[in-house]
Amino acid sequence: MASIVHVTDKDMIEFHRLNGNDSFNFWRAGSKMKFTDFKVGDTLFFLAKGSERKREKGIIGYGKCRQITSCSFNTMWRKFGTLNGYLNKKSCAEAIIKVNKDKKMPEKMTCILLEEVAFFNSPIYLSEFNAKLSNKLESYTYIDKGNQCLSEKIIMKAMSFGVDLWTSKLNEEEFKIKLYQDAIRQSCGFIYQKIKLNETKMLKQLMRKYNEAKTGEFINGSQADSLEWGKDTIINVPMLVNDFNKIQTIIGHITLFRKMLTDINPEYEKIIFRVLTQNIQPDIETQLTSLNIEYKKLSD
Repeated sequence: MASIVHVTDKDMIEFHRLNGNDSFNFWRAGSKMKFTDFKVGDTLFFLAKGSERKREKGIIGYGKCRQITSCSFNTMWRKFGTLNGYLNKKSCAEAIIKVNKDKKMPEKMTCILLEEVAFFNSPIYLSEFNAKLSNKLESYTYIDKGNQCLSEKIIMKAMSFGVDLWTSKLNEEEFKIKLYQDAIRQSCGFIYQKIKLNETKMLKQLMRKYNEAKTGEFINGSQADSLEWGKDTIINVPMLVNDFNKIQTIIGHITLFRKMLTDINPEYEKIIFRVLTQNIQPDIETQLTSLNIEYKKLSD
């Protein structure tokens, strides 16, 4: 999983915000400069020109990548229209030419279709988290580096600003729930990159069926561990082979996952970890209970 901040025009984002667009095309002039580690399911934060505070640009929202394609400008406009961030084709073309280094229309455009977009009430600055971005940044950079999950901190900070009721399709409570869940998604995806388990084909198929039945969702980067929302937030970890060696691996995985999660935010201590299994031996059941790990038979 990757999270990036991408320099963008504040007016374009403002157009989407005022029109209540929670899904739109985030375009990039040209198609030759590829992302090294950004794909479907990852998060793009809007680093806005025009939001500077002491020369530092602010982050004013984010969206989840649903699709990345390339096409000509004419095809892009025909496909997305005003979801490109401009009222008409002419003004969109002028904006692209203005930001393109060659000052002309590129042969191809990169189209990043974003969904589940959230707009912040006020800009958020990375310096608030003792992080720095170069004022000369022209395109994008990755923000979750080392042991710091900045994307989670940005989203949690946005929660304190409340919701823009004029533009949001959600009420204030729904908006806060969305941000809170997105913050957990960011944290889990960030952690899973570091502690990924081997995932067999059978395990993936089993969890795909379970998530469809329970409206769960895979943690970004995994096809086994999943998030389940409800009264409680649950992280499900599947286990097919019910033996001592396997349970040791699962317990180690959950213990480390829980520790890294609470290191990011102590509030996540209340998240429930649950082992999903087809059957469970009494001694393993006892071990899990003693470690505050729930379990559930997939047949239940």
